[in-house]
Amino acid sequence: MSVRREIPEYDGLYFITLTCCHWLKLFEITNGYHIVYNWFDHLKGKGHFINGYVITPNHVHALIAQPLLVLRVCMEGRFTNKREEIE
Repeated sequence: MSVRREIPEYDGLYFITLTCCHWLKLFEITNGYHIVYNWFDHLKGKGHFINGYVITPNHVHALIAQPLLVLRVCMEGRFTNKREEIE
């Protein structure tokens, strides 16, 4: 069953998993790996960062960072989980 959730946060690093229906190897069967890459391009076009990913024949894992997290890391020179406003 598909679940769509809106993330109310505007910064953060998210680990997501997308699975094919009934774990069928649809990416392999349809040679549809380009669909995942197109989705990554869409996210990058909206300012998100793909920090890492694994594409298998039936599911995808990805680490996706929101823009403010990357800005915070660059400005501070290190990762922090503090919730501070960046001015």
